[in-house]
Amino acid sequence: MEGHTEHKDDIPLGLQVPTLVFAFFICFAFGGLLSALLVGDMSETGNARLMAGISNFTLFLLPGLIFSVFLYRKSWLHSVDAHRNTSPLSYLFTFAATLGALPLVHLLYFINKKIPLPDYLTNMDEGSNALLSKLLSTESTWEIIPLLGLLALLPALGEEWIFRGIIQKRLGGIIQNPHIPVWITGFLFSLLHFQFQGFFPRFFLGLFLGYLFLWSKSLWLPIFAHFVNNGVQVFIFVLGNEETSPEIDEPILTQPWWLISGALVFSTALYFLKQLTVKNNETKNVT
Repeated sequence: MEGHTEHKDDIPLGLQVPTLVFAFFICFAFGGLLSALLVGDMSETGNARLMAGISNFTLFLLPGLIFSVFLYRKSWLHSVDAHRNTSPLSYLFTFAATLGALPLVHLLYFINKKIPLPDYLTNMDEGSNALLSKLLSTESTWEIIPLLGLLALLPALGEEWIFRGIIQKRLGGIIQNPHIPVWITGFLFSLLHFQFQGFFPRFFLGLFLGYLFLWSKSLWLPIFAHFVNNGVQVFIFVLGNEETSPEIDEPILTQPWWLISGALVFSTALYFLKQLTVKNNETKNVT
């Protein structure tokens, strides 16, 4: 019986790094050109959403796809471990863990906001929150469907392809300790969002997503978790009352019973998820 085998990466980092940088440069220029041609008055919600869609696609997903297809050709899915999947039960535990993490994420965000920051960083965050409010402003609950694509699916695919599939996997190939690539990638994931009032909660999410990728050996599990995390927040905002804000000034989810419940769900789901994914990978490697 032939078992599961790892796909060997024969392409040197000396070629991979400049290819990724060049892909980012080309896609950034392409995104700017598209925005100039297609996007009108940014005060209009439709134009703001179009701009966000172009940015999400050209900043992460497109350069990631160019990198994988150009360098790996027919093995482009192997390049980010998107060629393999994991068990349906793994997705169930991931869903539970992602929901359980929400109160912890909100608490970290609330604490993070209390840390004094230079005015220019605070202004950057305020601008980001204002744009997010505009993107999420709706006249009909049916608008939640395209918003899930814009704010949950596109970021989940693009950011996970780059951060977990490309960066974390390459770091894992040159660093023996498997935890270090997870932490480095989680740090970069948070830092490169340039939203410093949310640095700690995003770092926490980056670690969560990184360990999902490490344990499952599949890019689809962190993509799913990323989508659920963003999607739930879209639902909360759109289906909430008119006073709902993307900022957390009065964090309901940081009440003690929410935190305790969330921590229990998160830790329990994560424990069983790790056991399940590791066992599945051991079974695949049996010859």
